[in-house]
Amino acid sequence: MHNFSLIHISDLHLCANKYLTVGEKYDDLPLQALADFLKYYETSYDRVIISGDLADSGTVRNLDFAYKIINSDSSVQKKFAFPKIGDRLFLMPGNHDRYNSKMLPLRSMKFDKAFAQWWKDGNSCQPYYLPQKDGPQLSIICADFSLRDKKDATLKRGRWGQGKVYTDVLDELTDLTIKTQRKCPVIWMVHFAPKFANIPSYLTMLDHNFLIEKAEKLKVKYILCGHTHIHHDYNLGTQNDIQVFCSGSATILSSMINKNEPHFYAYKISVKEDEEILVQATSYKYDKRTRDFAAVK
Repeated sequence: MHNFSLIHISDLHLCANKYLTVGEKYDDLPLQALADFLKYYETSYDRVIISGDLADSGTVRNLDFAYKIINSDSSVQKKFAFPKIGDRLFLMPGNHDRYNSKMLPLRSMKFDKAFAQWWKDGNSCQPYYLPQKDGPQLSIICADFSLRDKKDATLKRGRWGQGKVYTDVLDELTDLTIKTQRKCPVIWMVHFAPKFANIPSYLTMLDHNFLIEKAEKLKVKYILCGHTHIHHDYNLGTQNDIQVFCSGSATILSSMINKNEPHFYAYKISVKEDEEILVQATSYKYDKRTRDFAAVK
């Protein structure tokens, strides 16, 4: 059996100027608490994974600021900087990373250039691997379902908040999953939460049923995501019992739809000899009183 420890954070919404934001802005205190947690427990986890919306918008300035925080650049305040973990970081873009301003345009590719160290330029799908001495034992495959065109949204407001399961991206994800499963088992990570209950329609993943059907066919049992700012894990009710872990925003104290404090997940993942994956998730919640993250009992 192979065991891995992962920290799953999402929706940081980092921005160079908090007075010029597209959506909800990050707060200094939980960001500092998150950085402190990652530094203190740096030797306790194998990887940190970020399921999108690293920046509040995909401007060069905001993406550069997010990069510097995540890459522990000396030009940012030390209290906010993450530990320098390099290839121990897995990340993907979210919808905020893909547009420049309230005037859009959608599907900006500036994220790919800013985070080229981790996300290959032009990719819709990106595989990451958790290796052991004898080769990869687990893969997390990310798929970017951000809207390509405002015409693809079903609501005017949806052009900013909706995602869509595009056929070609799903086909690429399928092919990559089949290829990877020959070497090791697979977990999927997407930004948008599939079939998430009780969120506004302008934040939904359009055509999520196609993603769920494909996950069931390929026997992908776990999907990691973010986007909703609501920390919640749920079962999709499929025959395969697909489990979704939606990590709430790790840095936003007040939200239009989230009444909770900032959260993130810590996973203990075991890969059995028959390649069955078992995920044990612990939720961490920001405490305003102590100004740090603590495990939720």
